[in-house]
Amino acid sequence: MKCKLRLFFAISLLLCGASHADSLLVVTSNTSNISALSESQLRQLFLCRLFEINGEALQIANHNDGAKLREEFYPRATRMSWVRAQTKCSAKVFAGEIKSFPDVFSDTSELTRWLTESPGRLSYIREDQVSGDLKVIFRVDQ
Repeated sequence: MKCKLRLFFAISLLLCGASHADSLLVVTSNTSNISALSESQLRQLFLCRLFEINGEALQIANHNDGAKLREEFYPRATRMSWVRAQTKCSAKVFAGEIKSFPDVFSDTSELTRWLTESPGRLSYIREDQVSGDLKVIFRVDQ
Protein backbone atom coordinates (compact mmCIF):
# COMPACT_ATOMS: atom_id res chain seq x y z
CA MET A 1 0.00 0.00 0.00
CA LYS A 2 2.80 2.44 0.92
CA CYS A 3 4.52 1.66 -2.36
CA LYS A 4 1.38 2.48 -4.36
CA LEU A 5 0.93 5.71 -2.41
CA ARG A 6 4.53 6.78 -3.08
CA LEU A 7 4.10 5.99 -6.76
CA PHE A 8 0.89 8.05 -6.86
CA PHE A 9 2.63 11.06 -5.26
CA ALA A 10 5.65 10.74 -7.56
CA ILE A 11 3.43 10.70 -10.66
CA SER A 12 1.41 13.65 -9.30
CA LEU A 13 4.58 15.69 -8.79
CA LEU A 14 5.77 14.90 -12.30
CA LEU A 15 2.45 15.93 -13.79
CA CYS A 16 2.38 19.16 -11.79
CA GLY A 17 5.88 19.97 -12.94
CA ALA A 18 4.99 19.36 -16.57
CA SER A 19 1.92 21.59 -16.47
CA HIS A 20 3.90 24.26 -14.62
CA ALA A 21 6.51 24.26 -17.40
CA ASP A 22 3.70 24.65 -19.95
CA SER A 23 2.38 27.84 -18.33
CA LEU A 24 2.08 30.75 -20.74
CA LEU A 25 3.55 34.02 -19.53
CA VAL A 26 3.45 37.54 -20.91
CA VAL A 27 6.91 39.03 -20.57
CA THR A 28 8.77 42.25 -21.19
CA SER A 29 12.28 43.58 -20.66
CA ASN A 30 13.52 44.02 -17.09
CA THR A 31 13.99 47.70 -17.97
CA SER A 32 10.28 48.24 -18.65
CA ASN A 33 8.18 50.45 -16.36
CA ILE A 34 5.35 47.91 -16.60
CA SER A 35 5.18 45.67 -13.55
CA ALA A 36 1.89 43.88 -14.26
CA LEU A 37 -1.04 43.75 -16.66
CA SER A 38 -4.69 43.33 -15.80
CA GLU A 39 -6.71 40.73 -17.68
CA SER A 40 -8.53 43.54 -19.47
CA GLN A 41 -5.26 45.23 -20.51
CA LEU A 42 -3.91 41.92 -21.78
CA ARG A 43 -6.99 41.31 -23.91
CA GLN A 44 -7.01 44.86 -25.30
CA LEU A 45 -3.29 44.73 -26.04
CA PHE A 46 -3.44 41.54 -28.11
CA LEU A 47 -6.60 42.72 -29.91
CA CYS A 48 -4.78 45.87 -31.09
CA ARG A 49 -6.81 48.19 -28.85
CA LEU A 50 -4.17 49.26 -26.29
CA PHE A 51 -0.90 50.94 -27.18
CA GLU A 52 0.37 52.57 -23.97
CA ILE A 53 0.61 51.75 -20.26
CA ASN A 54 2.10 54.05 -17.61
CA GLY A 55 3.20 56.44 -20.37
CA GLU A 56 5.21 53.69 -22.07
CA ALA A 57 4.47 53.02 -25.75
CA LEU A 58 3.90 49.33 -26.36
CA GLN A 59 4.84 46.95 -29.14
CA ILE A 60 3.77 43.31 -29.16
CA ALA A 61 5.18 40.31 -30.98
CA ASN A 62 3.60 37.06 -32.01
CA HIS A 63 4.95 33.65 -32.83
CA ASN A 64 5.04 32.53 -36.47
CA ASP A 65 2.21 31.05 -38.51
CA GLY A 66 1.14 27.65 -37.33
CA ALA A 67 2.93 27.97 -34.00
CA LYS A 68 1.22 25.84 -31.37
CA LEU A 69 2.08 28.41 -28.71
CA ARG A 70 0.21 31.16 -30.56
CA GLU A 71 -2.80 28.91 -31.08
CA GLU A 72 -2.86 28.17 -27.32
CA PHE A 73 -2.27 31.76 -26.24
CA TYR A 74 -4.95 33.69 -28.10
CA PRO A 75 -8.05 31.82 -26.88
CA ARG A 76 -6.76 31.98 -23.32
CA ALA A 77 -5.67 35.64 -23.42
CA THR A 78 -8.31 37.20 -25.67
CA ARG A 79 -11.17 34.72 -25.52
CA MET A 80 -11.08 34.36 -29.30
CA SER A 81 -9.09 32.39 -31.84
CA TRP A 82 -5.92 33.70 -33.43
CA VAL A 83 -7.75 34.08 -36.76
CA ARG A 84 -10.56 36.14 -35.24
CA ALA A 85 -8.12 38.33 -33.28
CA GLN A 86 -6.00 38.84 -36.40
CA THR A 87 -9.11 39.86 -38.34
CA LYS A 88 -9.80 42.57 -35.77
CA CYS A 89 -6.22 43.86 -35.99
CA SER A 90 -6.33 43.74 -39.80
CA ALA A 91 -9.43 45.91 -39.85
CA LYS A 92 -7.64 48.51 -37.71
CA VAL A 93 -4.59 48.51 -40.00
CA PHE A 94 -6.69 48.94 -43.16
CA ALA A 95 -8.80 51.65 -41.50
CA GLY A 96 -5.60 53.54 -40.67
CA GLU A 97 -6.17 53.29 -36.91
CA ILE A 98 -2.85 51.50 -36.38
CA LYS A 99 0.32 51.58 -38.48
CA SER A 100 1.23 47.92 -38.77
CA PHE A 101 0.74 44.38 -37.59
CA PRO A 102 2.67 43.05 -34.60
CA ASP A 103 6.14 41.64 -35.31
CA VAL A 104 6.36 37.86 -35.79
CA PHE A 105 9.13 35.53 -34.64
CA SER A 106 9.82 31.87 -35.30
CA ASP A 107 12.72 31.54 -32.88
CA THR A 108 12.42 32.10 -29.11
CA SER A 109 16.02 33.33 -28.80
CA GLU A 110 15.38 35.97 -31.48
CA LEU A 111 12.16 36.96 -29.71
CA THR A 112 13.98 37.26 -26.37
CA ARG A 113 16.66 39.44 -27.97
CA TRP A 114 13.96 41.67 -29.52
CA LEU A 115 12.16 41.96 -26.17
CA THR A 116 15.31 43.04 -24.32
CA GLU A 117 16.27 45.71 -26.88
CA SER A 118 13.50 48.11 -25.84
CA PRO A 119 11.40 48.43 -22.66
CA GLY A 120 7.98 48.75 -24.35
CA ARG A 121 8.08 45.37 -26.08
CA LEU A 122 5.88 42.50 -24.92
CA SER A 123 5.18 38.95 -25.98
CA TYR A 124 4.26 35.53 -24.60
CA ILE A 125 6.46 32.52 -23.95
CA ARG A 126 6.43 29.31 -21.96
CA GLU A 127 7.56 29.51 -18.37
CA ASP A 128 10.64 27.38 -18.98
CA GLN A 129 11.84 29.92 -21.60
CA VAL A 130 12.02 32.93 -19.27
CA SER A 131 15.55 34.30 -19.05
CA GLY A 132 17.06 36.70 -16.52
CA ASP A 133 16.66 39.61 -18.96
CA LEU A 134 12.87 39.31 -18.90
CA LYS A 135 10.19 39.95 -16.32
CA VAL A 136 6.82 38.30 -16.12
CA ILE A 137 3.89 40.73 -16.15
CA PHE A 138 1.02 38.27 -16.57
CA ARG A 139 0.42 34.54 -16.15
CA VAL A 140 -2.20 33.27 -18.59
CA ASP A 141 -4.45 30.74 -16.87
CA GLN A 142 -5.81 27.71 -18.67
